[in-house]
This record gives sequence, structure tokens and C-alpha cells, in this order.
Amino acid sequence: MELQQIGKYIAAKRKAEGLTQEALAQLLGVTNKAVSKWENGKCLPDLSHYEALCEILHISVNELMAGKDIEETELKKVSEQSLKEVLRSNADLSAMKHICIGLLLLLVGRCLPLVQLQDAASEASQFIFGVSEGMSIGITCIGIGWLIMGLVKFSK
Repeated sequence: MELQQIGKYIAAKRKAEGLTQEALAQLLGVTNKAVSKWENGKCLPDLSHYEALCEILHISVNELMAGKDIEETELKKVSEQSLKEVLRSNADLSAMKHICIGLLLLLVGRCLPLVQLQDAASEASQFIFGVSEGMSIGITCIGIGWLIMGLVKFSK
């Protein structure tokens, strides 16, 4: 997905319909700044607005995602390309989720020993210290696993 191309396409279709950014924004229940961001290629509309946006601009979702009018003869090819891009983006997000979870677990695992009891003289305190140290090592190992899994997925 090329955000700049999609943005220019939204702007061209909006103008062809005789709408201002403010008018389109009101029809969709968003701000004119949101429409401006879409048209400048800074971001895409929220998924919940796609159907209404396409209806207002008299385009298909495939055309919106391609950022151009699609001839009937190339509809299948463009649809498959759009679907592949969405699936690739979804895989990237999944990989990033694994990386974030791994980093969070590493942080928790490494910070857990910092919250130990100051008085480790009693047997109960030493037991709690040992349990939390074991948990710390386990959480750190799980975090490393999640991180590696995310990095492997992201590199594909």
C-alpha cells in the first residue's frame, strides 16, 4: 500500500464529487484534519470508515487500497495483490507483538530481583528470595523465547 498514492486518489475522488475536506469529514463523522492526513498520505482512514468513504466517493474498497481506478480486466490481479499486502502487514504486526511481549517479559524478569526483601536473615525471607529469583530466571527465559520468535517471524 502506497499511502501517498491512496491519499492523492482520495483527494481526486473527493474533488470529483464536488466535496470539500470539511464536507467529507462531516459525512464520515471525522475532523477535516483527519481527511487532510489521509490525503497527504500520513495515514489511512480507520477501517470503520472504509465502507462509507467508498460509498461517498463511488469507488470500491479495492480501488481505495490500490489508490487508482481499476478496470474490470485487472480486478482479480489487483484484488490478489491487495490481499497479499494486507496479509504481509498482519504478519508484521504479529511479529512486532511477539517482540514487544518478549521485551516486556525481559524487563519484568530482570526487575523482579530488585524488589526483594531487604531483611533476608529469616528462613521465610530466604525462601521467598529463592522463589522470586527462580521466577525471574523463568520469566527472562520466556521473554527471550518470545523475542526470538518475533524476530524470526519479522525476518521472513
